[in-house]
Amino acid sequence: MVRSGKRIERVPIRERAWFKELVFTLRRIRESPLSIAGLIIVAFFAALAALAPVLAPPQPGRDPFMMPRHGYLSEPKPPSKDLPFGTAERQYDMFYGCIWGTITAFRVGLIGAGGAFLIGVTVGVISGYIGGLFDDVVMRIVDIIYAIPGLILAMAFVVAFGVSLDNVILALVLVGWPTYARLSRAGALQIKQEDYVEAARAAGASSFWILSKHILPNSIFPVVIVATLDMGSMVLTAATLSFLGLGAPLGYSDWGQLIAMSRNWILGKAGNPFAYWHTYTIPGLFIFTFVLGWNLLGDAFRDILDPTLRRR
Repeated sequence: MVRSGKRIERVPIRERAWFKELVFTLRRIRESPLSIAGLIIVAFFAALAALAPVLAPPQPGRDPFMMPRHGYLSEPKPPSKDLPFGTAERQYDMFYGCIWGTITAFRVGLIGAGGAFLIGVTVGVISGYIGGLFDDVVMRIVDIIYAIPGLILAMAFVVAFGVSLDNVILALVLVGWPTYARLSRAGALQIKQEDYVEAARAAGASSFWILSKHILPNSIFPVVIVATLDMGSMVLTAATLSFLGLGAPLGYSDWGQLIAMSRNWILGKAGNPFAYWHTYTIPGLFIFTFVLGWNLLGDAFRDILDPTLRRR
């Protein structure tokens, strides 16, 4: 609003700063080939997940995430009219597993990256703002977690908690939050020295107000970019754990488990080394494309949201 004499005039929405920034950001997204490609890929997988009950109807009375079986022979069947992706070992329907595995991938990525994001940002911002002994203790805990390879630590957590998909997601959260804590702490350490934060503190603003209104909004963008990239890496790690037998139960719709079922068939058979190509190629393409989409989207967000790059 603008005060003119005794009359208060409203500033048109198009003239407001937040609207101009929104228009500028949308234009940058439209002009970025990476963002368009990433959005298309992610939207495609989101549509697959939403349409999973239509594309691959579950059997009545059964867990929809459990793949149906078309017999009990060990040898996989090649793609056919009735089985578009063929079958995996033990005759599990690969088309069903790949479609419903999309929901599993989004579940792992969103909950894993989202949980790590919330914990890491909360701990990092508070640690950077408070400083002192509290900050030292938190960062030493982060260093301890970083000292252990992420996959090994995730395996240890899954074995300790019990082998299940829920525990895989919990392990990914516990392994992933230090990355967000470091990034958000670095932003908090820098921003808390700014003049406008000092002015707010001098004016009597509470720590919660300063954290929520000044430090967090101005330090969140790098963390959002990492969270977008982590969507793909979380799915890759979960697929690795499933391949090692530490993920979803046997028969669960999960891309990593489908590839694990192909281990005995990678070399094909005598005279035809690619006889069972579908058992590892199709779920591998799903994982590759899903991760690629989120990586492209993360790179685009970096170019669009990073204050040092967005105005170039």
